[in-house]
Amino acid sequence: MIDQPPSAFHPRAGRPFAVAAALLGLAQLALFYPGIASYDIVFAYGEWMAHAVSDWHPPVLIRLWQGLAGLGLPGLGSLYLLQTLLLWLGLGLLAVAQARAGRRRSAALLLLVGVLPPVSGWMAEVLKDTQLTAALVAATGVVGHYRLRGRPMPPAAVAGAALLLLYATLLRQNALFSTLPLAAGLAIGERRGRQAARPAMLAGGLALLVALLAPAINHRLFDARPAHAERSAQLYDMAGIAHFAGLATIPGIPPAMWAEAERRGCYTPYAWDSYDMPATCPPIWAAIRDRPLTADWLALIARHPIAYAEHRLAHFNTTLRFLTARQEPRAASQKRSTPNPWGLGLGESRAAAISFKVQSIFAASPLGWPIAWAALGLSLLWMGAALPRSPRRDLALALAASALVQMASFLVVSVAADFRYHHWPITAIAMATALLAGEPLPISRVRRAGLALLALCLVTGAARLALVPHWPAGF
Repeated sequence: MIDQPPSAFHPRAGRPFAVAAALLGLAQLALFYPGIASYDIVFAYGEWMAHAVSDWHPPVLIRLWQGLAGLGLPGLGSLYLLQTLLLWLGLGLLAVAQARAGRRRSAALLLLVGVLPPVSGWMAEVLKDTQLTAALVAATGVVGHYRLRGRPMPPAAVAGAALLLLYATLLRQNALFSTLPLAAGLAIGERRGRQAARPAMLAGGLALLVALLAPAINHRLFDARPAHAERSAQLYDMAGIAHFAGLATIPGIPPAMWAEAERRGCYTPYAWDSYDMPATCPPIWAAIRDRPLTADWLALIARHPIAYAEHRLAHFNTTLRFLTARQEPRAASQKRSTPNPWGLGLGESRAAAISFKVQSIFAASPLGWPIAWAALGLSLLWMGAALPRSPRRDLALALAASALVQMASFLVVSVAADFRYHHWPITAIAMATALLAGEPLPISRVRRAGLALLALCLVTGAARLALVPHWPAGF
């Protein structure tokens, strides 16, 4: 069933959805304020307190936090307030625009995205990942609010969206895989042909430029010391190659230390973290972190491409939670804040405990499987490509493309399979689905996509029943 034409609705049709977005945002604030302090945010705050800010965690987040504290908003609550406001601002703007265009079903589904457990559960935790999601949802909302109504964007809205995309790009070293396709898609607008390509190329080029300048921005503008976080990814690849190729050692690591790590089963396709867990594995990260690894890393890949491919595919399978056992670690957000001497974040909370249980239930269903969301995103691209160009279709395809490019990047740059790394892709695909609700999608493509998604879920579900859980200890 297709929604009624826009002419059947009054412009004030968006008001109930604006009120609903505000109430949902207030409810989220009331339930989880001042937010759950993640391990990463506690670590970053410790560097701030010690006046030793590094670029291991995003300096832009720490400096923004300091600025908010200077405005009289101290503690974790300022960041939690920011990400909650940005999320519901973006969803609210899109819902209002859809309602005014006569697509109230789509507007309601957009608001439901914000309460979907894989989305809302993690939004209670303050992380660079949730900050990134909130910034990108808000940028999409600002652009979509005008685009969906066929109105030109005023300079202030353009500047606001650009600032949000800039912030998101600086939040993660791999954020470019999300922000570049989204920025390009948002810039296309209603133009066609070469006229559409120019703003997309400009927006994408600016996102790429920001990513390339990120080290200089972090070190000079934000005064952060280099922590060489990229070496953790290189070490993980080197360890994976050595593991699958059966090598006796890794360059720079004593053979006895590597042999002990293998004996203890320290390599896991789940994450690199075990090499920085001296309590359970030899201190490989401590032994290698202070020297350049790029030459050795590239040399190992060149000499053992099959072992490298085995390692990356094993990790990719794990991060997508495709052919994996059940009871995955880190599938739900923390139940309470990481203990810290500053009293940051929410302590014991009934709301957080319930949220954790609900997320865990969803993690056992297709709604908690990143591979199912990836399949849905691919289906949306395929089905949406058959529709005539429209603001809704273009916005939905931009969101799906951003999500899928980010997911695909985990094949080569990911070092951990935490569910939170899929927070933006899942949110974006859910938003794209809501935007296309009520659109005249080709029935034949809908049926084929539905059958493919069902088959994938059956295979993944069977794997979860058949495979024995053997997740690494300490995760």
